[in-house]
Amino acid sequence: MIDEWGLDTVDAYERSIERVKRYFTEDRTGLANFFNDAVEAGYGTKDAEGYVSLAVPDVEQAAKDMHITSEMMDILLGRAEDYGAYNDWVDSRLDGEEKLKENMQKLVEAQLRYNEVVREGAPQDVIDEAQKEVSDLERRRANLLQGIEDVTSREGTVSASDLRAGVEDFLSLKKQFQAGLIDRDTFEANA
Repeated sequence: MIDEWGLDTVDAYERSIERVKRYFTEDRTGLANFFNDAVEAGYGTKDAEGYVSLAVPDVEQAAKDMHITSEMMDILLGRAEDYGAYNDWVDSRLDGEEKLKENMQKLVEAQLRYNEVVREGAPQDVIDEAQKEVSDLERRRANLLQGIEDVTSREGTVSASDLRAGVEDFLSLKKQFQAGLIDRDTFEANA
């Protein structure tokens, strides 16, 4: 599992073990090493705030480019959530749709929470924290949509446009809610 060529020899072990040690640590440094290496390999970006967005349209190819196995790549992509991070990696259209649905539910809740703290006159740091949660979830939504688009183009389907239309409907509802044009019950029922 650790050798990129699938070999189980002593030479293969010695060639691969340093990378395994680099990525599989007791703390989150291994995951940070993996994300940094993925960005260096061209499979992601890191913004000014330190957020890493990975774009891995083909796990097999990315694993080869990073000199690891696809099994190890899957494990590392899944480890982010073990450390409180989030993982917007999409391995199938169905997986992406499920993650997008969960994200949109969380976004509705976060937007409601933001509106509530503003309405109740919470301190600015509480308002800022609530706004950051909304912004983070919106960023995740964009990442998920891109991941779904990538995987659907790889699968040869066109349902990404349907998902984009659904998200646009949600954003329209959100704007109506923020402007006070619809009430909370209507927003929750239709989001």
